Amino acid sequence: AVAAAVVAQRRLHGTAWRTGQLRSRMGLHAGPALPRDGDWFGPTVNRAARLHAVAHGGQIVVSAAVLAEVGERLPERAAVRDLGEHRLRDLGEPERIFQVEAPGLPQAFPPLRTEQHPIRGVPIPPTRLVGRGSQLEQLTEAVSANPLVTLVGAPGAGKTRLVVELVRRRHEPWTGGVWFCSLASLASSGQGAEQVGALVGDLVGAFAAESSSVLSAIASAFAERPALIVLDGCDRVLDEVATLAEGIAATCENVTILATSRERLGVVGECVVELPVLDASSALELLAERCESLGVTSGPADHDHLADLVAALDGLPLAIELAAAHLRTRSVPEVIAGLSAWSTRSVPSRSTRASGPSHHETMEAAIAWSLERLDPAARELFAALGVFSGSFTTDDVRAIAADRDPSDVDRDLQSLLEASLVSRRPSTDATRGSHYRLLHTLRRDAAQRLRNLPDGVVVRQRWADSVIDTVHLAAGRLPGPDEARWVGRLRDQWPDVRSLLEDAVADASTDLAVRLVAPLVHHSTMRGVEVGGWAVRCCDLPGVWDHPNAPRVASMASELLLRTGNLQRATELAEQAVARSAELGEDGQGSWLAHSTLALVALAGGDLAT
Repeated sequence: AVAAAVVAQRRLHGTAWRTGQLRSRMGLHAGPALPRDGDWFGPTVNRAARLHAVAHGGQIVVSAAVLAEVGERLPERAAVRDLGEHRLRDLGEPERIFQVEAPGLPQAFPPLRTEQHPIRGVPIPPTRLVGRGSQLEQLTEAVSANPLVTLVGAPGAGKTRLVVELVRRRHEPWTGGVWFCSLASLASSGQGAEQVGALVGDLVGAFAAESSSVLSAIASAFAERPALIVLDGCDRVLDEVATLAEGIAATCENVTILATSRERLGVVGECVVELPVLDASSALELLAERCESLGVTSGPADHDHLADLVAALDGLPLAIELAAAHLRTRSVPEVIAGLSAWSTRSVPSRSTRASGPSHHETMEAAIAWSLERLDPAARELFAALGVFSGSFTTDDVRAIAADRDPSDVDRDLQSLLEASLVSRRPSTDATRGSHYRLLHTLRRDAAQRLRNLPDGVVVRQRWADSVIDTVHLAAGRLPGPDEARWVGRLRDQWPDVRSLLEDAVADASTDLAVRLVAPLVHHSTMRGVEVGGWAVRCCDLPGVWDHPNAPRVASMASELLLRTGNLQRATELAEQAVARSAELGEDGQGSWLAHSTLALVALAGGDLAT
């Protein structure tokens, strides 16, 4: 049924109709049904009808039940995109919906027409928001009245947490959905604007179609319903985000951009909301609540000491979180004394800085003092964790610390967790266990420490090997019966894949870049703009055509260039891919990919003979 739907859509899409383009939406569900009077009835039929109703013309959507039945029998080069869970009209249980994608079919569609507003990528807050009522109201008013809003504040001030609260409390106005895009793993580069655009485009499903840009694809995706796109952690790609945000604000009237950064973007029309540190009362409330959750008790006699502690921490929520973890084993005066000692070591003396240390320096002192309370091995492990750009599992940590006993690594990871230097969240994949992550500020600190670690180069090499292994393992299972699980695995590790690719391209490490991009051919329909962009950049690296996987990468690059309207360059790469494939004597998937890509390019250019 899935193969038939793909064939039917291709024929509909490729036929020149006198009345204009004929678009048919298709929804597939699987389950038992009852025959009656030459027709079929039952809950399965009802759910299939509801599934069909939420799709758009030209789109194929399937349920999780269909995906389980199909297994490895997806059509050649077809893949699925996870569109998340949605509530279907008059049906109690939500349905996980997937979009079937294949070469020759349109990929950019508006959000599904479901009753539930999609909320994508928004982290689940582990604790209650404290003391931010007025700032939440101010931010809500700003995003309601302005197309581009930047929330600025010091490291550790809680910018991400406030945005998450806003989204979870008030998402109804954005019927096109709320799309949360973390940019913390990106690094500024000459291709930064394209990276940011591709990341946002892939998140919202706004692939660049023929002769269109990511901006116009986003505008098309939300032409009918307003949407909110959150760009979180813009510090490292500030200029690139400014370019994209300004473009979206100018061309996508239904889209509101909310960015978080330590400084404003500096573009026309930007509304800046400043997030101050917590006031004394709110800081005390936060500290008391965190202490209570950790089983730390305090009495009236401790009030003055606690007030001194939050003052020493500048009212920074993240610093308060770190300090609360130490109160399980130390008195308040001891924690204050430790922070004071680190502050005088890490910032200029107050005789030369009358205003005292900055919030940034206070945060650094809090992290440094928290680490000093741990064993040297745990401190080194914290630095090693700076290699990760996204979330990681216990197995990932053991891989970068392969020279140590796994039980010792687990113990030190637990120590970092108890010190609030590492956060934990459950995994959607039972085979992978819990996922851990470092908050943005802590990740930056760990990355800096990693650069000073004696075996930092070894840690990075182990991390790179682990990322490559994951990509190649996933490549062998996309498509396949475990496709959904491996798509999730790649999604979790994608920030690391992106980071390693960025390093490889920047260092002109052709072999590493090609080894990473080539296996992602089946993932390119899910992250098409970004993966295709990497393939294009690989084709410009020195010696790329000497690599045995060059034809595969060039074919992927050609497809993206074709979709973005660069027919000349797409043709050049497709022809080179076919020629190089012949030189290598390929007769399998690589050769088929090269020839089919050339055929698509030729068809787009009207070259029917080719």
